[in-house]
Formats: sequence, C-alpha cells, structure tokens
Amino acid sequence: MSGAGPVGCLIAAVARLNGAASVCVSDMERFPLSVAGKLGADLLLSATDAGALAGLENGCDVCFEASGAVGGMNSCLRSVAPGGTVVHVGFLSEEEVAYPVNTMVIRKEVTVCGSLRAYQEFPLAARLVASGRLDLTPLVTAVYPLEQAEEAILAASDKTRSMKVVLTGPAAD
Repeated sequence: MSGAGPVGCLIAAVARLNGAASVCVSDMERFPLSVAGKLGADLLLSATDAGALAGLENGCDVCFEASGAVGGMNSCLRSVAPGGTVVHVGFLSEEEVAYPVNTMVIRKEVTVCGSLRAYQEFPLAARLVASGRLDLTPLVTAVYPLEQAEEAILAASDKTRSMKVVLTGPAAD
C-alpha cells in the first residue's frame, strides 16, 4: 500500500483484521509508518527507498493507493502481481495523469478500480470499533481542549508527528 495517512492506516488495520498474510505500507514520513505498524502492517518502507520498493515488484496480490501521489500510484502498479488488483483510494492532485496502461495493466492483466470510502462503510466500521475488534487508539495522536484550538490545528497540520488530533469541549447536557 502506498500512503500511511489515517485512511491508509485504517486500510492496513482492516486488511490484517480480514486475514491478510502480510501487510506492507510505504510512506514518505517515518511517523505515519510507525502508526501503520501499530495497526497491523508488518513491513514498513520509506517511499524514498527505491531499492526496498523494487523488492516488492510483482509481489503483491492487492495494492491500495492511499497517498494521493502519482509516485504512489506508479509504485502500486509496479508492486502488484500479474492478475492482481490496484485500488485507488487517495485523490490525486491532478485530474489527468499518465498511466502505464500497456506495461502495467494490460500485460500484467491487472484489475484497477477506485473506492470513494463513503457512507456504506460506516456501519461496518462502527460495528468493528464497538466490538473491540478494531482499535483506533493509535490514530489519535493528541487531544486538546477547545481553548487550545490554534495549537491543535498547528499540531494536526504537522504530518511528521500527528495523525488525528481531537478537540474536546464542555460536556453536553
């Protein structure tokens, strides 16, 4: 999988929960990779380590592109095994990108699809969390009172140390 942000980490956790033999995640930053490891990924790779990524070539049955980066998309296409599946989850910054259809899709007979990660997943996710089968604790990296909203926003914007930052307010009556 490419991308260890909150969505990528959740995909890793659910893949492990559903019996994936191995879960590999790559990212540009070490901190999100450490969170992915806490949520079930067993192989954590720097997206800048071309040698390590090359070692995955044609070796993954399913690859999720959750980084929203063209480089991540290409990494998934190289890593997926012939006959495998690539699922685009991350929104790319560009609407149209060069796609290696001949070499990475047709010749490898790869299935490519997208997933909007929308409403239909929420009830299942809520049941997994409520049952205790899916522990999201590693995703919450900080909790701030509402009075410290500015500090919380600054922390949340630093992807080298934050995943999800929670603001708390007064208890509802």
